[in-house]
Amino acid sequence: MSDYDLIQDPLSLPKGRWVVSLSLVLVDVTVLFVAFLGGIGVRRWLLGGGVSWEMYLRLWPFLGLFLVYFALLGLYPGTGIRAPMEIRKVVYGLTTGFVTLASIAFLTKRAELYSRGAFLLSFGIAVLLLPVARLVARAFFSRFSWWGEGVVVLGAGETGRMVVNALQRESGLGYRVVALLDDDSRLWGKKVFGIPVEGPLSLSPEYAARGVRYLVLAMPGVPAKRLVEILESYGATFPHMIMIPDFFGGPSLWVHANDLGGVLGLEVEQKLLRREALWVKRMLDWGLLLLTIPVWVPLMMVGAVLVKLSSPGPVFFWQERLGVNGRRIRVCKFRTMYVNAEERLQEILAEDPQLRLEYEQYHKLREDPRVPSLGKFLRKWSLDELPQIWNVFKGEMSLVGPRAYMPNELEDMGDLAPIILKVWPGITGLWQVSGRNRLSFRERLRLDVYYVRNWSIWFDLYILLKTIKIVLLGEGAY
Repeated sequence: MSDYDLIQDPLSLPKGRWVVSLSLVLVDVTVLFVAFLGGIGVRRWLLGGGVSWEMYLRLWPFLGLFLVYFALLGLYPGTGIRAPMEIRKVVYGLTTGFVTLASIAFLTKRAELYSRGAFLLSFGIAVLLLPVARLVARAFFSRFSWWGEGVVVLGAGETGRMVVNALQRESGLGYRVVALLDDDSRLWGKKVFGIPVEGPLSLSPEYAARGVRYLVLAMPGVPAKRLVEILESYGATFPHMIMIPDFFGGPSLWVHANDLGGVLGLEVEQKLLRREALWVKRMLDWGLLLLTIPVWVPLMMVGAVLVKLSSPGPVFFWQERLGVNGRRIRVCKFRTMYVNAEERLQEILAEDPQLRLEYEQYHKLREDPRVPSLGKFLRKWSLDELPQIWNVFKGEMSLVGPRAYMPNELEDMGDLAPIILKVWPGITGLWQVSGRNRLSFRERLRLDVYYVRNWSIWFDLYILLKTIKIVLLGEGAY
């Protein structure tokens, strides 16, 4: 039985949208309330008295302003918004909301009653907490059947399978595939990742009548005449229609439709070609590192002690890597292997064909005999990467970017190398938060290419947030 069969009430899916929206509203209100209380509390703790809790509690009705701005930005229910875009919209909404509150206080001549410091602290806490809270909420809510919007996919071929797999994997986006339709009768009754192929494309209006609002056309390469017929016959019955283009692997996060005198064009933002964007990225690196000195300096001291205890040899390990535009740089890490690690590696690979195959596929070994126990501890919690902060300060690396590849890997990178080497390599990156060492070398390359082609400052912030979670949980490292 498909999800479509379970939709008895034509209004059940619209009601589901209200449940999703109200759930996110509850999360937002809770975090905003905590941010205001936290800002006031920190202000009183730093500067003593002079801040009245009662005065600020009278402002609680103005929390509705933030919800209005969030709604105008499309955050309720927020279907289909990727995490980097959601972070950007949340920051825009928070900034507008706090500026509005300050303006109201000024215009009503009550600004002197409120502490500017408390407002700024509340804003900072909200900017830090709300994107994280929403990411956690989406991951949690996506486990429930009421989460998301129903989607019908036209086309059960390779592209349709790819779409279903992607939407099930990224359930936090809020797309819930209820059926596939295809005119090939041989596919009817079969299932694609658990979703049935219900019948021909002509059934799609029935789903629209039942409240399904999203239609995905996953039939790249269909003749233009047939495409127009599908759009006219079925596309007009759904409020939202998403077309999968003929090309894959290009930019996707920051692509916009552009009307060129009645001709549809896709505008692709090449953010990495904008000098001001790269300056913002560099300022973000330096700003975050300076603000977090009390965190990473003690951790580096602990890491240095652990290295000295693990095995004889130097604390730091310098290795030649490929920097931006392929320039050779010397990357600094804590030494987590025995001193003669490279010689040991060649002996191990020569003696064990299975380990050699593993190394050729992943360029790593899960059970690496070159790494002592304390070295494994440093790797598990990613402490070995901390000395690369020196490379960031030197301008050779960034906090977020593709992996810093070794020169002998350049040939294996193939035609993807020029794309990846456009930007500074990073201490962390998309592949580290998307499976890390469980990914093959080719999968890491594809994720690095995706990062370069879809880069934005919001993407960097999203990766940093996920990195914190993965490091704290020790996920995927060996």
